[in-house]
Amino acid sequence: MKGCRPLNRQERKAVLAHAENSRERALKALFALADVLGNVATHSLRKTFAAEIYRLLDGKLEKVQVALGHRSITSTVAYLS
Repeated sequence: MKGCRPLNRQERKAVLAHAENSRERALKALFALADVLGNVATHSLRKTFAAEIYRLLDGKLEKVQVALGHRSITSTVAYLS
């Protein structure tokens, strides 16, 4: 946009933190509407997704790694532990 400057590092960090908080609040509200209780968060859902993919693909870590978009297999293993 004309007249706009790029965000500096601190501003980008603040914007991303706000977006993350908004996603978490929206997710918690949706789960509350569905009467799902417990610790629900984007991270816990991602771990559940990783576990399901791992189970469905007969333990093929490399395919789980691709599904999660990880560069390192170590990151994928951490999600499954």
